[in-house]
Amino acid sequence: MDDSAAETYERGIGVETVVALGTPGRPVLAVAEERAVDRSMMNHGQSGVEQVGFGSVAETVTRWSPPPVTSVR
Repeated sequence: MDDSAAETYERGIGVETVVALGTPGRPVLAVAEERAVDRSMMNHGQSGVEQVGFGSVAETVTRWSPPPVTSVR
């Protein structure tokens, strides 16, 4: 994500990378609300057994986030 953020910033688009701890999904939603973001970008990996489709965090954020979410695999 840092490489993507750097490339985006170089193109003149403001980017901030945030790492938040807590119950999956909730910190992402809280940061988006606190900072009044225009869009959230997140990557979704696999934990433990390989997952098909979205992970639970990406699904939660995509479902409940007021601003648009871009999920990158």
